Amino acid sequence: MASMFCRNCGKDLEPNSKFCISCGVAPPKGNSYCQNCGSGVSSLAEVCVKCGVSLARVSAKSKTVSVILAVILSFWTWLYTYKRDGKKFWIAISASIFLSVLFYSIFFLSGHTLTSTTFIYAESEFSTIMFAGMILAQLTSFAIRVWAIIDTAVKPQYWYDHY
Repeated sequence: MASMFCRNCGKDLEPNSKFCISCGVAPPKGNSYCQNCGSGVSSLAEVCVKCGVSLARVSAKSKTVSVILAVILSFWTWLYTYKRDGKKFWIAISASIFLSVLFYSIFFLSGHTLTSTTFIYAESEFSTIMFAGMILAQLTSFAIRVWAIIDTAVKPQYWYDHY
């Protein structure tokens, strides 16, 4: 049986080992050494330049999981790939917080109480403003949700493997 090497530290692995006894990393995690010959490789290399074998890749993140998260959790899916999507996350959460604070400050500072008739009947100018504010908040929330779903769906699996 051919020998296998740890991708993290380059030490020889025991057959069918669940982790490297030298560094404790589970195979094939790591990207510093070739799993076939144990020689040092670039972390971006796809094949070992010494022996020509394709280097094992471990996909830590899944595109499918990210799209499902976007459908269920909206912009919170960008925490899954925060390394590259942190800016989008903060833009979306800032917009959500801003609209929520604006909506509730207009409502509660006006001295109105929350009743079902406030939202059903537009009896006053205030009710019309509240209704328009609610529609704006819902449309913004929907737009952010659609943005998150489309953004995660169009990225290739390669992107999730690296970020």
